[in-house]
Amino acid sequence: AGGDADAAAAAAAVTVAADAKAAGEARAKEEQAAKAQAEQKAKGVAEAEKRQAAERLAADKERELKAEQKRRTDKAKKEADDKVLKEAQDTAAAAAKATEEEGKAAASAKVAEAAQVE
Repeated sequence: AGGDADAAAAAAAVTVAADAKAAGEARAKEEQAAKAQAEQKAKGVAEAEKRQAAERLAADKERELKAEQKRRTDKAKKEADDKVLKEAQDTAAAAAKATEEEGKAAASAKVAEAAQVE
């Protein structure tokens, strides 16, 4: 009877050891799966952050290009406005000079007339 009890105790010890081993392996597999899931999630987060950073960079570049385009357009418009203004000023100055010349000519003609009358 003592031998049977020892055999049963040994079998129970083997079963407990096998159960503990199986539980340990299951826990290791769960931990490995959780670790892999966490790594995958971290990788996804990193990729999303990279994508967002690239999108922000693209948006910044687009804003810079639009601002540069606006500066160039504004500069060209100002130059055109300045040119039109200068032409108008030149025309007005030429007209004033012509009017002045006509006035001088008319005055000279009157002086000549007056001289002939006398």
